[in-house]
Amino acid sequence: QTDTRDGVTLPSYAGDLVNGRAFDAVSRKPNPARLAWAYDEARRTLVAVRGAKDVHAGLRMYSSHEALHLAWEGAQLRKHNGALYLQSAHTVWVGDKSRDPSGAHVALAASIANPVGVKVGPAATPSDVVALVRELNPANMPGRLTLILRLGLSRAHQLEAIVSAVRASGVAVLWMCDPMHGNTRVNAAGRKLRALDDMIAECRHVAGVLRASGERLSGLHLEVAHNDVAECVGAGLSESDLHGDLACDPRLNPRQAELLVRAFADAVAER
Repeated sequence: QTDTRDGVTLPSYAGDLVNGRAFDAVSRKPNPARLAWAYDEARRTLVAVRGAKDVHAGLRMYSSHEALHLAWEGAQLRKHNGALYLQSAHTVWVGDKSRDPSGAHVALAASIANPVGVKVGPAATPSDVVALVRELNPANMPGRLTLILRLGLSRAHQLEAIVSAVRASGVAVLWMCDPMHGNTRVNAAGRKLRALDDMIAECRHVAGVLRASGERLSGLHLEVAHNDVAECVGAGLSESDLHGDLACDPRLNPRQAELLVRAFADAVAER
C-alpha cells in the first residue's frame, strides 16, 4: 500500500515495527532494525510489570500480537513433525475487524498448530462467535482457542448470550478479557483516552458473568508501556495530565497496570 501527498507517493505507514510515520522516503522505508527495538521494548515492559509490588503471586504474563500483516506472518511459517507453526510468537490473535470466518486472517489462524485467539467486539453476535470457534477449533482441543472479549463497559450486557451460545456449541475455549479497546473514547480535544475505572469495572463484570455460567476468566489482554506514560485516566492521572503524541492506542503505565491486574486477581478469586 502507498500514500500520495502533493504528487509524492511513498509506502504507507505500517506501524512502528515496520517504518516511521513521518512522510519522507527515509522514514517510510521498512527497517528490520525496528523489530529488534520492538522486541526489546516488549521485554522491558514485561520486566516492569512483573517487578511491580503487591501484584498477586502466581500470575504469568506473556506478550502476543495480532496476526494482521499476512505477508509478514506467512514468512514466519515452519513445519515441524507434520504440523505448521507460526514462529513470530507463542500465540497470535485475529482482530475484531478481521475475524470473518471465511477470511484470510481466520484461515491463517486455523492452519497453524500454535494456540490462537480471536477478539470479540460489540458487533459480534452469538452466532458469529459460534462460527468462529468451530472454524478455529474443529478438533475441540482444550487450550487451543482463546476468546478475547473487548465489548466495552457499555456493551458488557451482551456477554451472557455469547457465553451461553459457546457453551451450547460444545467447543472448548478459554476466556480472556481485553478491557481496553472497548473502553476507548475521544475527548473534546480530539484525544483518544481510556479510563482505568471503566477497565476495572468491565473486568469484574466479565469475571462475574463467566463464573455464573460455570466458566472462568483465564487472563487479561493489556497494552502496557514500561515507563510512566500519561495516556490513560486513573491512578492519579486526570484528562488534564495526559500528554504526548500518540502513535498507538492509549497504554497503561506500570502503576495503572498493577492496579488492573490486582483487580483481575481479586475478581477471579471471588466465589
